[in-house]
Amino acid sequence: MSATLTLEKNLLLELAAELMDGHVSYKFGAKPLLTKEIADIKAADCSGFVRYLLYHASDKRVKIAAGSWHQEEWCKNSGLPKVEYSTAGLSDGWLRIAFLPKKNGNPRHVWLILNGLTIESHGRTTGPNRRPWDLPKLKDNAHACFLLAQMYSPSVTPVTFPRSSWYCIAP
Repeated sequence: MSATLTLEKNLLLELAAELMDGHVSYKFGAKPLLTKEIADIKAADCSGFVRYLLYHASDKRVKIAAGSWHQEEWCKNSGLPKVEYSTAGLSDGWLRIAFLPKKNGNPRHVWLILNGLTIESHGRTTGPNRRPWDLPKLKDNAHACFLLAQMYSPSVTPVTFPRSSWYCIAP
C-alpha cells in the first residue's frame, strides 16, 4: 500500500497564495510557528515554509520536523515512493517534494512541485513563490524527489486516504 497522502488541491493553492502575497520574505532559519496566523508570518526559509504549508493543507494531520535533512528522512521513513525528478513536469495531480544535496557543508533546499511549478520559499529577497520545475539550478541538482500527495478537487472522490498519523519528532 502506498504511503502517500491525499490533499485538497484548492486548499493547498489558496494557502500557498496567501503566503506568496508579498508579506513573507525568505530568511534562513525562519521557521514559522504552526499556530501562527498567515498574516502574522514575516519570514520563512524553505523547510519552514514546506512544514507550515503541509500542516495547514492537511487539516493539521501532517506535522513534520523543520530542516530539509529531517524532511527528507521523514519522506524515506514514511515510505513515500521515490521518483525521478524528470517526472516533476507532469500535470498528473501528484504533489511532489524534492531536495538538493548538501554542498560543502552548506544548507540544502526543499521544495514542492505541482503540475510543473514549484511551491517554495527561496532566495535572499524572493520568499515564497512559484517557478518552473525545470530551472537548471533545480533540475540539474535535485538528488531526491518523492510522490507526497495525490491532489483532489472537492467534487472528486480522493483516490487514496491519508495515514492515521503523520508525525515526526525531530531529534
